[in-house]
Amino acid sequence: MQDKDMVLDILSTTKSNLSTYGTAITECANLNIRESLQEMRNCKEQMQFEIYQLANKKGFYPAPQETSGQELSKAKSDLTQAAAQQQGSGPSMR
Repeated sequence: MQDKDMVLDILSTTKSNLSTYGTAITECANLNIRESLQEMRNCKEQMQFEIYQLANKKGFYPAPQETSGQELSKAKSDLTQAAAQQQGSGPSMR
């Protein structure tokens, strides 16, 4: 297996694990377990970032291009609008 394939496989697996931690945390009722999962997730996030930096440095995973302030403002506006629409369409609590 090539270095690139190994690094990208580890990066992909780590990102998938982060998603699983997020789900487990939001569904956990036990505070001690929830806090442990959050700590584990935080460590995994740091690991993912370090792997990304390695992959980027070696040219395996190029960094996204810079986004203009105008594009960021539009994306923020779109997300805010979508969130407001979702809140309006949620279940009614009568």
